Amino acid sequence: MRESLYLWYWKMPEVRAIISGMVADVFGEGYGLEGDKARQQKTNRFLRKNCFNRYGKSVLRDALISGDGYLGKASLTESQVFEAMDSIYGNVFNKSADTLTEQTKQNVMNKVLSIKPDIYSPKVLFPLMSRSIHIKYDVHGKVTGYVQRPKNTSTAFATSKNPSMDRPDSYAYGQMGSSEGVEFLPEEVIHFPYEPVGDQIYGNSPLQTAIYDVISLWYAKSYGGLFFQNNATPSFIFSLPDDSPDSQNYKK
Repeated sequence: MRESLYLWYWKMPEVRAIISGMVADVFGEGYGLEGDKARQQKTNRFLRKNCFNRYGKSVLRDALISGDGYLGKASLTESQVFEAMDSIYGNVFNKSADTLTEQTKQNVMNKVLSIKPDIYSPKVLFPLMSRSIHIKYDVHGKVTGYVQRPKNTSTAFATSKNPSMDRPDSYAYGQMGSSEGVEFLPEEVIHFPYEPVGDQIYGNSPLQTAIYDVISLWYAKSYGGLFFQNNATPSFIFSLPDDSPDSQNYKK
């Protein structure tokens, strides 16, 4: 269904106009930030650096078409900080930080956090196309991760060192990157499901509920286009200069 929703988005200017209008309504007048002035300035610098206005529109547009929008956020994790600390500790003392007691490790990590309170804050934002994202969750509905498998159905990728157009099997269509995809931790992705109902993990597309109206409009326009393309000539015509209104031909 997702693929067909994107297909109709690209085929129908009316659909694109409506979705573009909704996106413009949200981002047109900007957005406000709460908190003290210093924090607002810092946040605004971060948003400008990460092209949030452009990425935000992309994520919202995705959510309106497919029902789901995804914004990736890259940030340091505690394990990465500890790995860096282990490397420094090894270079200076020729020992591994793993030899430290758990209490000492935690004390050092707490000291790092007190010196640099925003060390775990997001550093980079990036949009993730909903068509390429699959959500992993357990039996209770708790999200355990996100897997990205990008696709491009209009591009061919060589599957051998010497691809040839005479051998179609030397190309693969539609799959980019590894077949397993790239996995993200739950805290690395902000998921915007559009109007989820009940215990739904994925959102619902407003376009999906109108799909039959969209298709009907498309076929009506397609029929009208073909009609005029063929000189707008009707299949038959009545010429009744002398018939009275009561005649059978006139009634037909």
